[in-house]
Amino acid sequence: MKKILLPFMMLLFMSLMACSDDNDASVTPNDRKDIVLSRSETQMATENVKFAFALFNKMNELETEKPNWMVSPFSASVALSMIANGTDGNTLTELQNVLGLSDFSLEEMNEYNRKLNVELPYLDNTTKLCVANSIWADKEIDMYGSFINTNKDVYDAQISTLDFSLPNALENINSWCAKQTENTIPEILDDMPEGVKVCFLNTLYFKGTWKEKFSESATENETFYCMDGQQHLVKMMKQTEDFYYCDNKTFAMAEFPYGNEAFSMIVLLPHEDKTLEETLQEFTVDYWTEIEMSKKELNVRFPRFEMNYETDLIQVMRSLGVSDIFDEGKADFSRLSSIPMYLNLLKQATYIKVDEKGTEAAAVSVGTGMFGDSEPAKTIDFFMNRPFAFLIKEKSTGNILFMGKVTAL
Repeated sequence: MKKILLPFMMLLFMSLMACSDDNDASVTPNDRKDIVLSRSETQMATENVKFAFALFNKMNELETEKPNWMVSPFSASVALSMIANGTDGNTLTELQNVLGLSDFSLEEMNEYNRKLNVELPYLDNTTKLCVANSIWADKEIDMYGSFINTNKDVYDAQISTLDFSLPNALENINSWCAKQTENTIPEILDDMPEGVKVCFLNTLYFKGTWKEKFSESATENETFYCMDGQQHLVKMMKQTEDFYYCDNKTFAMAEFPYGNEAFSMIVLLPHEDKTLEETLQEFTVDYWTEIEMSKKELNVRFPRFEMNYETDLIQVMRSLGVSDIFDEGKADFSRLSSIPMYLNLLKQATYIKVDEKGTEAAAVSVGTGMFGDSEPAKTIDFFMNRPFAFLIKEKSTGNILFMGKVTAL
């Protein structure tokens, strides 16, 4: 029986989204809401964080060409969970293992993802966040009703029939992506891969306004010292304010919250005598889960930056232990359709923009470092004028939406 190729594209972005009202800087933030998790869901949230660090570290190892990059562990996790509902056997086992969910049933995984998808957008009335999913299938693919219903009911996925042989197939998919991202990512595919019969798409949207905004009048041209030794003048935002902060012998971290603090960006800044790669070796998931941060007055220098990035994730996933799903002879999609299938494309595109008002992008995590209360109060310089790493996370569950690094501006 003929094999069917399944391109799997995960589209990540930050900008305006139709799923919620536009966030207005004049709106007063409501009280922060938390997502209440059961004991098993708390364990799954912990595994989400482990997956985020595994994905980030593998990307950092494999990405040797582009100085600035970003991935969305949250979107990757949701998208892989969505498609896992169509797999079985070792294909499903590999997906569950890489997501850290081998001890949980598909029903438990789906309920956890459903809760996140439903509740995340409403945690902060000044922050916009939306997850959108769609499945595009050729009319000759008879997908099982159980697979369709799960993706409709749990992941709110749009199910569409599409003739991939027609020229407008590519236009339809790219137009859907452009609409979900408000044209921040107008095109996810340059051309339609030959033989494609099913296409999965996931979009993650986030736009947050800083709780403590930067004054545009304070922004000045200052030098950014790139990883390769070059020096470039950049627009450097400035403010002095209290932020959560921690420090060790290698790097410092500061947390910059949005709105009511349900979401925040955390920046890892190496000490001046250390490189970013040296610090990332110490920034492990164990370190992340144990650190404590305390409020300190920081003299902040934060560069404006904007980034578009896309990558093929097949090599990354293979390195993390997922291989059968990409193998024509081993992929098991027996719970999706009776027609043998495999994935031939796993792609992710991301976008982020940081300015005085806030962030168009998503994902941040909190890190905390303990300082004695008896230490004399003083203003600490936190000058992001050299390579740094960042993440965006949700507070109550710890889910990391985005992780990335900036080494050249």
